[in-house]
Amino acid sequence: MIRELPQETTSLRAADFPMEVEEKGEKSYILLLEIQTEWKAEKTSVLAEYYIRFQRKYPDRKIRPCMVLFLPSGKAVNRFQLESLTFEFELVKMWELEAAEYCSAEPEILPFIPLMKGGLELLDIAEAKLYGSRLNREDRADYLFTLALLTGLKDREKSAALFHRRRDVMVESALYEIIKEEGKLEGKIEGKIEGKLEDARRMLSRGYALEDVLEITGLTREQLQM
Repeated sequence: MIRELPQETTSLRAADFPMEVEEKGEKSYILLLEIQTEWKAEKTSVLAEYYIRFQRKYPDRKIRPCMVLFLPSGKAVNRFQLESLTFEFELVKMWELEAAEYCSAEPEILPFIPLMKGGLELLDIAEAKLYGSRLNREDRADYLFTLALLTGLKDREKSAALFHRRRDVMVESALYEIIKEEGKLEGKIEGKIEGKLEDARRMLSRGYALEDVLEITGLTREQLQM
């Protein structure tokens, strides 16, 4: 069982996830999960600070720090070192995991399939399992939307095709709404439409359907024709 814990301080970013994990027959532990798209060495010190904060707050609990890295990097290491201080953590390199071994995993794992070794070839399987799952509509929408976003890190055309195929479900995702609203807010703050037009044209050139582009950017057909 996994239970989300409150973040230690307001300074911690939303990408940091503290969770209490209970495994059958094992004593529960606190998992500190740091998710990174690309390798940034300075983030190892952030995880070290994160670990120290939770160790102080829960001195009698086992704390397990873990960093998940999406995109390949030859510089990624599982430690932070500063003079006499050495801090080690678990480093999960998504591109080294065999996608075929995770296709039968829980729905929460399936959105990460495209990032794994051989994952793009198994994208259709992950999509079908999520689309046909018994998840409630909101969770299914979130997982499918995340699957499309993560696919875009490896193959933009496949991401665009997936978004177009499952748009009927994805539009119910809270993540979809957040991204859409953030895009609208940025447009209002900047007071410019040129940036949105450039994004829209780029999306169209990458295979996104016109209706999807208009929905995401908030533009009208008339504005796109300017």
